[in-house]
Amino acid sequence: MELGHKPGNRIPGQPDPAAGDAGKAQKELAAASDGTADVQNAFRADPSLLTIREAAAKLRISRWTLYGLIHRRQLKTIRIGARRLVPAAALQALIDHLAGEEAA
Repeated sequence: MELGHKPGNRIPGQPDPAAGDAGKAQKELAAASDGTADVQNAFRADPSLLTIREAAAKLRISRWTLYGLIHRRQLKTIRIGARRLVPAAALQALIDHLAGEEAA
């Protein structure tokens, strides 16, 4: 028995290698026709909520340092279900606060 991908045997949930970029193009066309592509691209360009990883990357600190700021209540976050997200405004407020401490 030979293992591997055989033409015509598509793995559910995986892109069809035979389709190449055609599948991607179809998805982009479908998204563009219902307007969701514009919303998704606008959100990616300037998200108002950041994941812990994204917020840490923006500050150029480790996730654990960011968790320390949260624990000391220097950075406000919100929870949606099990996810903890950082509002972009809270990140800017932290930066402004820390810049004010440096100037003083």
